[in-house]
Amino acid sequence: MKTIAKRVAASLCTIIMSFNFASFAYASPATEARTQCNVECELAKTTISQAKDIHDVEVRSKLVTNTKALLKSAHIKTHYQDVKLNWSEPSLLEFDTDNGTFRSITLQIQDPCYSILSNITAVFDSS
Repeated sequence: MKTIAKRVAASLCTIIMSFNFASFAYASPATEARTQCNVECELAKTTISQAKDIHDVEVRSKLVTNTKALLKSAHIKTHYQDVKLNWSEPSLLEFDTDNGTFRSITLQIQDPCYSILSNITAVFDSS
């Protein structure tokens, strides 16, 4: 009886595993999209690795002021109306790309409804 149960279990495992690995045997029509995504991800990693912290007090102040104004005017829309942001510790970065220099500000969302990793990031170009 144990032998039959072992054979049945082994057969079921084999069948289940063949379904799990079957998708690797066929070419996926989304291969091109995945390749494009991989290229974009690599570009993003390169850009992020070259980003520099902004230490200039005037530039920091201008980014914070502009972001507050955009949030107040609803040019930056949040999914949560009364979001509380940590304005005292913004992350301010500058990075160069082929399309110019960009600056970003990331503000942590301080709300018990959100994860500690939740944030808002705004990216500004030279204009």
